[in-house]
Amino acid sequence: MATTKKMTLANARKELKRLLGNHDYSPLREDPERTRPALLALVEQEGDAICEALAEAGVLGIVGWQGDVELVAKLLERGVDPNAVDKPSHGVPGTTPLQAVTEGIPDDEAKNLAVIELLLAKGASVDALYPPPDVRVSTPRHGPLDNAVKSQRGRLLEKLLPYASEASRTHALVTAVLQTEGQKSDSGPRKFLTEWIPKLPVDGAGPMGLSALHAAAIVGDEEVYALVEAHAKEKQPKLAEAVSFTSYSFPSGPGGGLIPSARFAAGSTPLDVIAPVRAVFVAGRGKFEAAKGGKGWGAFNESQLAKIVARIEALDALEAKLKAGGATSGATREALPGPLGIVEVALMRLAKAAGTEARLAAAIGGIDTTGMGPLGFLLQITSDAKDAFAPLERQGTHRLDLFLTGALRATPVLYGPKAKSLRGTFLEPGEDTVLIWPEEYPAEAKRIFETALLGLDGDTVIGATKEHDGTKLWAVDHESVTLLGEMTAFVTEGAAALLGEKALAAAPQPEPKPDVKSAPVSPVKGKNVCITGKMSLDRDEVTRKLEALGANVTSSVSGKTQILFAGEKSGSKLAKAKEMGIPVLDEKGLAKVLAGETPAELGGETKSAASTPAQPPAAAAPTPAAAATAAPAKTTASEPPMPTVTPRPRDGAFRAHHAGSTQVSAEGDYVGGKKHGVWRWWYANGQLQSEVTFVHGLREGHETGWHENGNKSAEGDNRGGHREGPWDFWYASGAFQQRYIYRQGKQHGEYVWNLENGSPRARGQFSEGRRVGHWTWHGEPQHEKMTRGHDDLGRNHGEDAGWYPGGQLAYRRFYDHGKPVGVHETWSTDGTLTSRTTYDPSSRLVEKLTVVDGKETIERFVHGLPEKLVADRKKLTKIAAKVAKGKDRYKKQDALGEAVDYGQRGALALHLWREGLLDLPKQPELFELVRGEAHTMSGEELMRLLAQVELTKDTYSAHLPQWPSDLDELVVEVFARDPGPIEAGWRDLPSAARRGVGFVLARFGKDVRKELGDLSELLAIKHAENAIQERLRWPARPPESPADLFRPDEVRLFEWQLPTPAFDDFLALYGSKERFAEKLLEIAKERVKNPLLNAIYFSTYKPAIERAAVEDLAALVRGGSLHQWTAAHTEAALLKWRDDGAEALTTVALAIDDHGLRKWPAVCCAIVKRAEEGLPVDERLVDALVLPAETPSLGWVEQRVGKLPFEDLKRDPAWIDSAVDFANDAELGTEPNFETMRIVYRALRVLPEATVKRLVERALESQYAKTFAAPYLHLVNDPAFWERAIAVLENEDLRGHQTSLGLAQLPLSALPILEAAWARAKKKESKATFHRAIVGVLARAASRGETWDARWDELVQMEVEAASYDYPYVGALLRKVVHRLPTERAEKVLVRELDPKRPKSFARAMTLVASHPTEAVLHAAFRGLLVAEERIASEDQHAMGPAMSAIPDVAAWVKWLLKKGAGSKLASVFESAVGGTDKYKALKASLESDGVETAKVLDKVDQLVALAKRELGASVGEPIYLLRRFDTTPKELAPLGLNRIGGLPPGVTADEWPTCNDEPMVHLFTLDLATMPELRQQLGGKRTFSFFMASPEMNEAYEPGNDQTAVVMLDDAQVGAEGEAPEDTVVRDTQYFEPVRVEVPSRVFFAGGGELYKAIYGAHARVLGDPIWLQSEEDGGGTFVMQLDEGFVDVNLGDMGVLYVYDDGGFWQCH
Repeated sequence: MATTKKMTLANARKELKRLLGNHDYSPLREDPERTRPALLALVEQEGDAICEALAEAGVLGIVGWQGDVELVAKLLERGVDPNAVDKPSHGVPGTTPLQAVTEGIPDDEAKNLAVIELLLAKGASVDALYPPPDVRVSTPRHGPLDNAVKSQRGRLLEKLLPYASEASRTHALVTAVLQTEGQKSDSGPRKFLTEWIPKLPVDGAGPMGLSALHAAAIVGDEEVYALVEAHAKEKQPKLAEAVSFTSYSFPSGPGGGLIPSARFAAGSTPLDVIAPVRAVFVAGRGKFEAAKGGKGWGAFNESQLAKIVARIEALDALEAKLKAGGATSGATREALPGPLGIVEVALMRLAKAAGTEARLAAAIGGIDTTGMGPLGFLLQITSDAKDAFAPLERQGTHRLDLFLTGALRATPVLYGPKAKSLRGTFLEPGEDTVLIWPEEYPAEAKRIFETALLGLDGDTVIGATKEHDGTKLWAVDHESVTLLGEMTAFVTEGAAALLGEKALAAAPQPEPKPDVKSAPVSPVKGKNVCITGKMSLDRDEVTRKLEALGANVTSSVSGKTQILFAGEKSGSKLAKAKEMGIPVLDEKGLAKVLAGETPAELGGETKSAASTPAQPPAAAAPTPAAAATAAPAKTTASEPPMPTVTPRPRDGAFRAHHAGSTQVSAEGDYVGGKKHGVWRWWYANGQLQSEVTFVHGLREGHETGWHENGNKSAEGDNRGGHREGPWDFWYASGAFQQRYIYRQGKQHGEYVWNLENGSPRARGQFSEGRRVGHWTWHGEPQHEKMTRGHDDLGRNHGEDAGWYPGGQLAYRRFYDHGKPVGVHETWSTDGTLTSRTTYDPSSRLVEKLTVVDGKETIERFVHGLPEKLVADRKKLTKIAAKVAKGKDRYKKQDALGEAVDYGQRGALALHLWREGLLDLPKQPELFELVRGEAHTMSGEELMRLLAQVELTKDTYSAHLPQWPSDLDELVVEVFARDPGPIEAGWRDLPSAARRGVGFVLARFGKDVRKELGDLSELLAIKHAENAIQERLRWPARPPESPADLFRPDEVRLFEWQLPTPAFDDFLALYGSKERFAEKLLEIAKERVKNPLLNAIYFSTYKPAIERAAVEDLAALVRGGSLHQWTAAHTEAALLKWRDDGAEALTTVALAIDDHGLRKWPAVCCAIVKRAEEGLPVDERLVDALVLPAETPSLGWVEQRVGKLPFEDLKRDPAWIDSAVDFANDAELGTEPNFETMRIVYRALRVLPEATVKRLVERALESQYAKTFAAPYLHLVNDPAFWERAIAVLENEDLRGHQTSLGLAQLPLSALPILEAAWARAKKKESKATFHRAIVGVLARAASRGETWDARWDELVQMEVEAASYDYPYVGALLRKVVHRLPTERAEKVLVRELDPKRPKSFARAMTLVASHPTEAVLHAAFRGLLVAEERIASEDQHAMGPAMSAIPDVAAWVKWLLKKGAGSKLASVFESAVGGTDKYKALKASLESDGVETAKVLDKVDQLVALAKRELGASVGEPIYLLRRFDTTPKELAPLGLNRIGGLPPGVTADEWPTCNDEPMVHLFTLDLATMPELRQQLGGKRTFSFFMASPEMNEAYEPGNDQTAVVMLDDAQVGAEGEAPEDTVVRDTQYFEPVRVEVPSRVFFAGGGELYKAIYGAHARVLGDPIWLQSEEDGGGTFVMQLDEGFVDVNLGDMGVLYVYDDGGFWQCH
């Protein structure tokens, strides 16, 4: 295919990247003398393409700033555009060359000016502003003139002015005025302004519409204002539009945070801007004064406070002067429009009740602390209103949270580059958040923004957005608009309720525009409808029209169906709809709906509008809080009844009855939530079903079961929850069925199974749950009899045979310890042979014979390889050459894998060596494959291989230098079978191989010391370089029988990185442990002397540290490596491995001059040792101790749960509750994830409390370690101290779990302090941190059996942790709290959190339902599940199923859900809940046999389509295609077109087949563009798009422009014939896929976050749209085609990687 210009440009970029670096062209900056000549040569050689790439990269600006006049001239001469904006990088917008060379002060002024003259001569624009106009900004834009002003370069300004427009000159003057902010009279900026103001236009608008006089007023200096006013003609200019102005001299206050903004209303005069600026500084003064009151607590700065006070005084003086001079105001504060105005009134009333009215009014009036323009006002109002709620009644607070987040997120928004600035603020980006930065947004954008807030009309907003697409406004869907309206109503009503007043009257809405008509609302919009029966209308056309009206047309009637359109002969669907009370319309009613009318059956008008009285508004739905106390909803006659609920007590007697009967079904006692004592179950007829004794939840003692007819069904004993001894089972007739013998819950001993007539069904033996010995089965469905042998590991061993009824042999096979050997044959029922497969003694295939319809097919093998391949020496030679040519292990092994199956690669490598075609001994990369063929090698053959192996010092070794682990295991396996040749000849091998074989023989008990010598020092060297591998193949020792040699096993030389006793055995075989330790100590002492090698792993050097002298210990500890085990290993080294005295450890600790992770553990060890010996505290140790930081986790909770003995206990809330104890920080310190905390806790507990308090205070006063103090506050019993410390932490960046889990160790008495901090916190993450801490305190109190006031239950909220990946840690705390709450209180919490409108909270609460399965909880859970199913994200579903399985009679609840139409999205959850796929299928089958039609299960593609439709609503979106792959070949291929994975690409001939390094690539997939017309149009009308890759298993396509991928696109005329592959091309099996078209909101690809964004990213293959998660510096260059992962096509994409495909190739990235 011909090279296009695009490809040429891509190559130019690649060459430029190779020469100048990947991202920032640092070689050009750092080493211009070397880079410059090569760059000049490249320009000469490549011409226009390289010049275009240079302009794109901004090289002209770089060399211009360096003053390289000659190179700039050359680039301009070659045609580099002097006005080209370089490519944005890492979110930073691009600049023009002139902007780049005028930034700052250059090293050589003359050269810089010469460069600027060249640029100006070539037409460089002086008026271009940075960032470009299409980029939203928060600060004033600036151009070359502004750069000159900022750097006070008069000569540069003089040179630029003749080329500048009037607007740019005005812009520069305003910049000059703003530069004087806070400057003294004799400062450079003031002098520069005085010099240049006569030469610049004073009147007119500059940055952000500000005039020079407005800027002077902002500066607040009387002299500056007088200077500007003297030159101005217009003395009272007014702002054309409102401005939100940010100045970096504004104070952010102690602890940092966002720099606030001053809000200037439209029409503001210079006098008007003073008050908002002053308000910002007053707010800053308050923050600094508050910090000052803390007496050193916080980052207080006296000089900064003085500057703030001086600015306030200067602004006051200027304001007084202007007023005295007759200055007037031109602006008045505008009330917020429409519904937001209503909200403002409601919130102001709340603020008044709370006593915060003045503060809220001030916030509304002038300060925009968020810097977010118009929405900043709403943000400030609601943020302050949240404080106003605190003193009032708490009911409904969570709904206010919904308003504060939902209303803001529901508005149309502008995307801007300052999104990251909002991290930690109330509007921090969340899953559903899109940020705005409306600074300088155009008028049309403002109109759209106001339309959304005023009219709340989705169609109007969406239409306006489409009309002004260039404004980059995101469309607002109907759901979001509705949400804003609902929340507005809630706030007004909620305010009235809390104030005890009537609801606030709605403020008058603005009159609708005369040209905007309200479209009639479709009666089927958003409803599930079904069509059935025969109609005169075309069914497909009706479906299309209904979907256009917003209906969701389904194929079946279920509990979710809302309307049925029924024609003639409707059948069962009509009957079912009537039974369920679903409205039914005939064809006439359908015609009305399609015409836009509402039939009477759907609530349409039957009278004229004039005669119909107005109806009252519908009652609002009860809040979740109200639902908690409401009686369960009654079941209508048409809906299935909900299962009967019998509350389960935590303590006391329990009795349940069969549904609709007085007959008891179960009876027993609970103690602490666990079954205890005798429990009995009965059938509905009153017959006892089973009797079991429990001890704290575990079955103990005798257990008996009965059939419904009274005959015994089972009998046996339990011990500790496990079955023990013989267990017998009987048929209902009373006949014996089977007997198991158990040992600790596993089958162990003789097994007997009889048919009901007494004849044998099965006989055999178990050992530790595995079948062993000879087994026989009778009466199998296909075979009358089967026999099979097993070895003691349960593997097939010996003969395996089966007979048909009548005695005809059906099959016969032979195995040798699990591996097939000998002849395997099968016969038909008439005795005809159907197959024969022959294996040699090494389990290699010899021959395969198959018989089909009497025709025999024979395939023969040689050494396990196809005979055809073995006979083709030419092909074998080519394979061997390719293997030898391979650059690495992957290339070599892939070369083998192209010719044979994956498991035959080792056999092929050995065959090539045996045939003399491959020098295998020189291919160490293949040893791991050869190791897998050890069972086929003889000892003699192995010796021949080892004699030729080249083992050098560079050979990687796991245990012994120059001895690879693959060869080690190969020798172990072969020696175990054929030791003779190895024992006879190993001494004659080359030295490295001889040592390695001897290394193996020693483990077999052979005395090889004489030949090997002492390996102690050699092993020490290896251990020091790269620690000896923890696992080692080791035969059974000592061998009890020859068979033991066949079972070499692995031993662990290390556990948790520390040596095990097996390591000592290992050393004893090869030398002296003492000499090993001495050599290791010698190496360690040398390493710590060299700063470049100053890192020894304590675990590796344990033998050395144990023997080190005390005087060497400090140096060794100081040289310890830094990793997660450093503290634990230091503790072990100083307190366990050695026995030094306290004074010695004190000396060691103080001698360590490292103040980080190496020193403090040693200091803690010394403190602990002194306490053990009764010595006083050494103050030097206290002074040296720095409290460490660690981010602990609660991962150990899940580890403990995972170790519970039974699967059902892992889901039992009572058992989970008892398995985990949060009460004791000492226990936490013993867990692996708290290793760092353990030693410091040990030390702090032996210190006086006053000393501990001093250490914590020191951490709080430090600059960076304030949050480190949180885990230690509980060690100081001083509430006042806690309060002061927490006040300090409020101002820190509280991320992660260190602070929250640290504060969680405080007692219950600290809850009011934490609650106050939670209420004060402004940042989202800070609020969450204190919230998590409160939950943690409650969890610890629950573990201690303490109780707390019910008011704290309000803070037990499932969404306390927003991130799903972090929730399991906090979820463990919530689980503990909820389970320990009294049932009546837990019920309120769970019902509140089971809110289907909050799907994340709902899903998490579902995992706790089994803790308190009361009627109210179960009804809220399963009714809510019907609503929430479609909205629960997949990431929140994983934990639901296992947790639901612990709900009593959960199968009945799932059955009820299925009857109600649920199960389309949560099928996997339901499967897990009822006990697996089989049980779930059986449950569905029973329903369907009763005539219940269950919901169709949606696959990942269907779910994404449904989600996209829900988010898009009635809007028109951007089309994408989801590719659904079929695991099996579909029956109908025609609808799939030419879409395929693997196989031959349609129409691509051998000549056109892409290659890489002269090797044909692999065809991965082909897209049939006829099935994706939008993509076809983008790709120039081509028919197919075939994608190829050089080596999918290796995949070196790391970056754009690589040569590892290729694309072939063909026209219709070219795809008629099947593809043709070149010789030796790897052709994969053909699979098929279908493209599924769906429209999505365009904003989803840019906004980020949200469920739809995540779902699209998680799709295995998606065509069109935009790349998601593509790194900014990576750019495909061509047209984006698709994004896929390993779930779509078999290709190596690393760790969670994604392949991005463009029209000119593809590349992948790890995610």
